[in-house]
Formats: sequence, C-alpha cells, structure tokens
Amino acid sequence: MQKWTLSLLAALLASGAAWVANGTVVPKTGSRGIAYLTPLLEETAKTLAAVALGAALLWTHVVFGLMEALLELRRRGVRGLPAGWSALAAHSLFGLITAWIYGRSGVLAALAAAYLAHAAWNMAVVAYAARKAN
Repeated sequence: MQKWTLSLLAALLASGAAWVANGTVVPKTGSRGIAYLTPLLEETAKTLAAVALGAALLWTHVVFGLMEALLELRRRGVRGLPAGWSALAAHSLFGLITAWIYGRSGVLAALAAAYLAHAAWNMAVVAYAARKAN
C-alpha cells in the first residue's frame, strides 16, 4: 500500500480513537481536559497509528487536521472556518514537529515534543475562549 493511503488510514483510525476518547474525557474534565488530556490523546493516536501502519507521520497529522477542520464546519457552518483553518494549521505544525524529532530521537521524544506543542496551543485557545466569554 502507498504511504499516502496508509496516512489516510492512520488519520481515520486516529480520528475515530480521538473522537471516542475526547467524548469520554472532555465532558468530565472540561477546559483542563482540553488543555492537558486532549493533546495527549490526539498526539498518541496520530503518531502511534502512523508508526504502526508505516504511514508518513506528517501526512497523517495533516489529514487528521483536515478532518478536524471539516468537523468544525459541520458543527458551526461558516462560523467554523477560523477554527477549521486553525485546526489544519496546528495539526500540520504538530506533524512537522513529530516527524522531525522522530527521525532524530525516536517515537517517545517525538510524542513528548508534539504533546508539549499541542498542550501549549490548547492552553492558549482555552484562555482566549475564556476571555472572549467574559
């Protein structure tokens, strides 16, 4: 199977796993879960699915971001465009970080770096949403 096909499959598997995990965790943990647990769940799902299938890490993350963007559009219509573009850009960046570090230091270092970047991003988004709500 070609790398792009494997990346699509890995992203689909990761999206499904993240959907289920986030649907369980976020209602119980709220903003803290979004800031700290969601990044762990999503980065682990994307990276391990890609590694297990032999898929391209970067493209797995990009496709995952595209799926999250489409979900934002489905949920909020045109108002979801900014969040959708942000999701695509952010997950693409997390994919670049993951692929770069994976090639130099292995899967655990790549997961740690991607988690830290994703958690920092989500913390900023949660803080922005809280300020906007007030």
